[in-house]
Amino acid sequence: MSKKDYRRPPQHYQGGIEPFDYIASWEMNYFQGNVVKYITRYKNKNAPLEDLKKARDYINKLLELETKALEEREESEKLDKKDENHGEDKGSVDNNRIVFGGYNGLYL
Repeated sequence: MSKKDYRRPPQHYQGGIEPFDYIASWEMNYFQGNVVKYITRYKNKNAPLEDLKKARDYINKLLELETKALEEREESEKLDKKDENHGEDKGSVDNNRIVFGGYNGLYL
């Protein structure tokens, strides 16, 4: 009895670089890797639309995660900028007070 070669690519991955190697070479995460996997094989499967829908689901999840990460970075940068300016927004007008570079300015 011979051992099964689990690394032998299935029929739907024949031709070109194997998605497994491509995903690893780009150090993709789970969601990115699944997008590549489903896009690569959809034409060679019995249900191509199913794989395209799965790829879309992973793209939608990536968009959700990246949007959240971007919003968190922007909020963090905003807080960092506020800290640099002693708690004041640089060049802002707040409660009828003009603020420049973190220093209290003129009251209106």
